[in-house]
Amino acid sequence: MNDKSIYESVQGWNDNVINVALPSAYNFLEKVVDEIRLMYTEAKAPLATIHFGGDEVPAGVWERSPAVANLLKADASVSGVDEMWYYYFNKINNMLKAKQLYLSGWEEIGLRKALVNGEKKMVLDERFAKENFHADVWNNLSGNEDLAYKLANAGYKVVLTCVTNLYLDLAINKSFNETGQYWGGYVDVDKPYYFVPYELFKNLKEDEGGNPIDKKTLEEKPH
Repeated sequence: MNDKSIYESVQGWNDNVINVALPSAYNFLEKVVDEIRLMYTEAKAPLATIHFGGDEVPAGVWERSPAVANLLKADASVSGVDEMWYYYFNKINNMLKAKQLYLSGWEEIGLRKALVNGEKKMVLDERFAKENFHADVWNNLSGNEDLAYKLANAGYKVVLTCVTNLYLDLAINKSFNETGQYWGGYVDVDKPYYFVPYELFKNLKEDEGGNPIDKKTLEEKPH
């Protein structure tokens, strides 16, 4: 209640993020995990992992939280608010491992915030690379065409969920009458079928604006 942080999610919410400095957050999440495990046990179904999301955390989260400020003073290993990301997933990872589970999440579980040319961006974080994290990589848009390769080459287990070919809620084309989102480009009926998982750059024929891509711009990127 004392958290005065100012933020807004892409959906327009300004109060929808758990405060990961609070012990109660982990009590709650462990309860959720235990209940899920119980359901699988009762169903006699195997359970190896639980997906913890991790995407769409807006800028400004936790910056004016007294609980976070106190944690930063008490724990020298947490160097700033942005490091709460690592703090959180480290605790979740240890909790899951104690229950013989591994962590799955969106690509952000293998990323961290860093200053790039004066702007905060998500960049590769190798600290969890050997922890059997399974990362759903959605972002292969301009500038991140090689993100799945970067994570895989670092040691993360990568699940390809590339927006350019597999997001079926995107519009087919730019027509005013065509329903669907357009932030990630346009996905017609063919794109899911010509998706090439082992040669990702072959999938990129146009950018998120629907403009043809110059394949020469991808030649120097990791793969």
